[in-house]
Amino acid sequence: MLKRMANSAVRFLGYVSDEQVAELMGRARGFVCAAEEDFGIAVVEAQAAGCPVIAYRAGGALETVLDGETGIFFDEQTVESLADAAQRFERIPSTNFIPANLVRHARKFNREYFLRKFKEFVRFQE
Repeated sequence: MLKRMANSAVRFLGYVSDEQVAELMGRARGFVCAAEEDFGIAVVEAQAAGCPVIAYRAGGALETVLDGETGIFFDEQTVESLADAAQRFERIPSTNFIPANLVRHARKFNREYFLRKFKEFVRFQE
């Protein structure tokens, strides 16, 4: 059904490897996440590939997206709110989202960073 609804600008790729996903995200103008997720690893993966994010302002995106630096937010899960965000995003020069900065920000969510921060938190609570 989705294929019938899509126009010629949409391609359905089927399964792609992790490497292909990273390469595709690295070439994308942006990544849209319209869901509210506890953490949202796809948002971090997009940033790790140097791809800015358009994210619903809720859940884990609040922790992983820096508004105006690594992406932008929209406030309602409606077509109108997402369309407004997409239009705002298109008006932002691509030079505002520097891939190296997005990658650096995403590294804050790797395993080592998590363990270090968790240990600091536990020590602080003692």
